[in-house]
Amino acid sequence: MTYNLYYCDDAERILKGDFETKEQAIQGFHDVCRKEFKFGAYGFDLVEDKNVTRIDYGGNKHWFEIEGKVK
Repeated sequence: MTYNLYYCDDAERILKGDFETKEQAIQGFHDVCRKEFKFGAYGFDLVEDKNVTRIDYGGNKHWFEIEGKVK
């Protein structure tokens, strides 16, 4: 199984990377927040739903999703 990391809003899902494990995808989320968005600090909640894990990290306008895909 592979895991795709998406940055989402109400209009689109932008692929930010694909990973071999869910743990690597979560680390990818941290890397995007720190390196691309330059967040100094942030909190987040993981919400599991079947093969998609939603990562809420602030307001409800934007979020991340990790989607598991069978190879």
